[in-house]
Amino acid sequence: MAQIRALGLPLPQSFFSRTYSWELVREKISEAPFMGHGLEASYTWTDTYGDHPAWLADAVARYKVEFAWEIYPVVPGHPHNMPLQIWAETGMIGASLVAIFLFFLGWRLKPPSDWSPVTRYAAAGLIGVNVAVCSFAYSMWNEAFWASTILAAAVILLQARHDGEARV
Repeated sequence: MAQIRALGLPLPQSFFSRTYSWELVREKISEAPFMGHGLEASYTWTDTYGDHPAWLADAVARYKVEFAWEIYPVVPGHPHNMPLQIWAETGMIGASLVAIFLFFLGWRLKPPSDWSPVTRYAAAGLIGVNVAVCSFAYSMWNEAFWASTILAAAVILLQARHDGEARV
């Protein structure tokens, strides 16, 4: 994360704050790497930029707004990165279970070469959007995000079924 800031690019404040959030979450992961801190533990982390003087100085130097950054939580509710949140809250055990689930899900699906182009592009779009959103936005436990993902996946599966019936 420090590498992103070191590039000197003008980062929006929300993205800038995420880089420090991810650093703090990495520190939290090292505190409990195997079992994690527990579900939704990130909501209980109260570190502010005022608790990290070097981070506060960096924020003030970049954005010239001291009062807001001093009291702003480093992890504002959740890390805004689902893989980090899974590892921090459920540990290596939870991260391994998620990886195993994704492996078997991928194994269970038909090979993409058997899908129609429409289904392939729709699935690739859904995967791409979800990777982006999972990397920068929602909490892992956000029901609305997962409901919309499941709804989109259901539409893609229905399209694939329709394509399969149309070929027969």
